Amino acid sequence: GTQFLVYEFVKRQMVAGAAAGAVLSAGNRLVAGGIAGMVAALLVYPLEVIKTMLTIYPEECKATPGGAIGCVIKAGGVRGLYAGVVPTLIAMFPYVGVEFMVYETLKR
Repeated sequence: GTQFLVYEFVKRQMVAGAAAGAVLSAGNRLVAGGIAGMVAALLVYPLEVIKTMLTIYPEECKATPGGAIGCVIKAGGVRGLYAGVVPTLIAMFPYVGVEFMVYETLKR
C-alpha cells in the first residue's frame, strides 16, 4: 500500500521535472522504488521494534504493545524505536528499487 503510493508520487515528481511526454528510464524507476521502500520502512520500523521486544522479552514488557513501547522508551528513549534503522534503509533501497523497476519494465 504505502510503497505503491510513495512510488507513484515520486514518479510523478520526476516526470513533472522532465520534458513533456517524457518516459522514466530504468534508473529513475529504480530510484523511485528505492525511495518508496525506504519511506515504507521508516513508517513500519517502530512496529517491528515493538514486535521484537514482545518476542524476546515478553515478561519484562508485560506482553502488550503498550508495555513494549514502555520498555523501548525506558531503554533508549524515543530514538530506541528507530535503533538500527540505517542498515534496514540501506537494504531496502536496492531491494524495493529493483522490484519496482522490474515490475514497471515487465508491465510495458
